[in-house]
Amino acid sequence: MGTPHVAHHYVPKFILEQWQTPPDERLSTFRWAQGRLVHRRHKAKAVAKLEHLYSRRRGTANPDVWLERDFMAPHVDDPAAPVHKKMLADGLGKLSHAEQADWAKFVIAQLLRVPTTMERMRERGRRTLEEGLDEDPQAYLAERGSEPEPTLRAWFEKHVPHEFDDMAVRVFPRLVYSKNLLSRVLKGQWAVRELRLSKRDLVIGDKPLFVDGKLGEEHLLVMPIAPNRVWLAFDNPQTGENVGQRTDEDFAREVNRAIVIQTERYVYSTGMQHEFLIRKYLRKPQA
Repeated sequence: MGTPHVAHHYVPKFILEQWQTPPDERLSTFRWAQGRLVHRRHKAKAVAKLEHLYSRRRGTANPDVWLERDFMAPHVDDPAAPVHKKMLADGLGKLSHAEQADWAKFVIAQLLRVPTTMERMRERGRRTLEEGLDEDPQAYLAERGSEPEPTLRAWFEKHVPHEFDDMAVRVFPRLVYSKNLLSRVLKGQWAVRELRLSKRDLVIGDKPLFVDGKLGEEHLLVMPIAPNRVWLAFDNPQTGENVGQRTDEDFAREVNRAIVIQTERYVYSTGMQHEFLIRKYLRKPQA
């Protein structure tokens, strides 16, 4: 058995397993490799994961997996999974305020947890820490005593170098529980749309949440939660009307295109029906 909590899923299994289909009860994955669009079939638990994505002390022999083990699983994904199940069965009608809050936390986490965003957050944290350490060099010199390092930054680089990489991990729970961010997600109008009349189903990608606009301002949030259902949130009633006027077929086409265009590397589907769309819109990795 592998070491527990090392593989960090940035799209959780309870979402992706909706795309598993017979006869093998797996989902289809698509990615570009060496100029070819590669298709494979995998179990949901085997995809959308990266080792030590949220770990602290990643460059050491014993990375700290606290965020994945003690926060992402029990406080983000585990509470959201039954809400997801309820939305698939009954839409939004039976969600309590607490369940809505659990889903809002999951949405915020989904904005932040994808690999490219996590790396940007780590880099931003590094710059913030470096600027803070360089702020008052004289104060360090006055207090350093027998420490040989000439600056506070040099002391950090020698004794706790992982802190530069780990600030983003430290603040992640505060962002998920931020009253400001939660209110921006919760104040909008939510909907779950079932695509009964579309010939095509939905794809999902390694960035499953599509954001049009900016939270706190006029925005539209779109996340496929099953091949025939999508969760939506918007703060302008006109946006809801515009979405409602789209036929199921047109709406599915628009959502799929948006999801594939923003995908970093992997698109997940029930099968081969979206190969043309993926081939056309999935970005190829830079050489």
